[in-house]
Amino acid sequence: MKTVLVIILIAVVAGCVSAPESRSKEPASEVFQRWEKSRSYYALLELVDAYIDPLSNKASKSDVEKYLGPGIDTPDHHPNAGPNMWVYPSIRRVPHGSYLIIEFDDQGMVQRIGWVSE
Repeated sequence: MKTVLVIILIAVVAGCVSAPESRSKEPASEVFQRWEKSRSYYALLELVDAYIDPLSNKASKSDVEKYLGPGIDTPDHHPNAGPNMWVYPSIRRVPHGSYLIIEFDDQGMVQRIGWVSE
């Protein structure tokens, strides 16, 4: 009896973990709209995961600008920002970690990302 329960439990857990075939990895257009209209942290997080995270993507400066728009790239607007470090502020109920920092290498490719607070 225990063996049957274990097998059923494994089957249920495996079924819950697997993703449906019809789901796309790319964010839907409403995610882009939420980012453009309200600077939603959660929309920004989805866009970074889908297009910019250097662990799973190879994004250039022009790719980042295409998906997120222009970032803060001068120290006049955010400390340490510059041509190879862009900053994207977002809106989140809890402002902890609501700033996206994107670092580019000398070839203009995303090298690192980080989330910081104000």
